[in-house]
Amino acid sequence: MELQDRLKEIRDRLDNTQGGDWKYFKEGREHTGGSDFIMTGPWGSDERGEDLEITGATEGDMEFIGDAKSDIKHLLFIIETLQKNK
Repeated sequence: MELQDRLKEIRDRLDNTQGGDWKYFKEGREHTGGSDFIMTGPWGSDERGEDLEITGATEGDMEFIGDAKSDIKHLLFIIETLQKNK
């Protein structure tokens, strides 16, 4: 698969996710009561989606997933910038 096709697939998956940037909330650290979850989109925003509750995930998994959307946006930006400056 060509690099541009792969980047388009990644961008399409990113664009099809809910909410704005995501954030991992660990019960006992960011909030009390309830469970660990990933908040999709900023609190009170029109971009706010459904919370993601994932069973079987380690704290590291939840941190990774919670940051994945913003990390991927950033990496795509870097790749696109490097390609433009070739």
